[in-house]
Amino acid sequence: MLTNFYAFCRLRTAQRKYNQGKENEAIGLLEKNVQKAPKYSFSYLYLARYYLQKNEIDKSFTYILTALELEPKNSVYIMWKGILLYEKKLYDQAKETFLQAAEYDFSNLLIQNYIALCYLQEENFQEFEKILEQKGIFESKDFQIRLLMALTIVVNKKIKIENEKKDTHEYSDRDTVK
Repeated sequence: MLTNFYAFCRLRTAQRKYNQGKENEAIGLLEKNVQKAPKYSFSYLYLARYYLQKNEIDKSFTYILTALELEPKNSVYIMWKGILLYEKKLYDQAKETFLQAAEYDFSNLLIQNYIALCYLQEENFQEFEKILEQKGIFESKDFQIRLLMALTIVVNKKIKIENEKKDTHEYSDRDTVK
């Protein structure tokens, strides 16, 4: 019981350090936490989040998988696994993971929006729009930027394809003998 209390105190201290811009100290505290309280899953979650911020996705992935071993039905941990798969551009696996997280917490707007993003990546606009119409958009500025970037990429891709079709059609019309 006291082990978890001390682990919680170290986690809160690590969060304060991280918010003060002392990322390495925060990570060090959390690394110490997983050694002293290896069953305290929140430490693994925050290590995963902090390593993702440092763009160390593989290390982050290792920590979220450990958290999931401890709590396999935790929708937040499942969601973070999906986020990491999304960051690795493994959109099909990410979508399946987000759908699994939604089974445990269907009302989580962030999970729903990531599902919508995955539909957008596979150009399933009907499902994408359906989720956004039913659920709305998560208020996080970071997520909204991610959504706009994904939309921009998909729209630019469609425009490029359309332009290539036009160019090909125009070229073939010029070659036709009249």
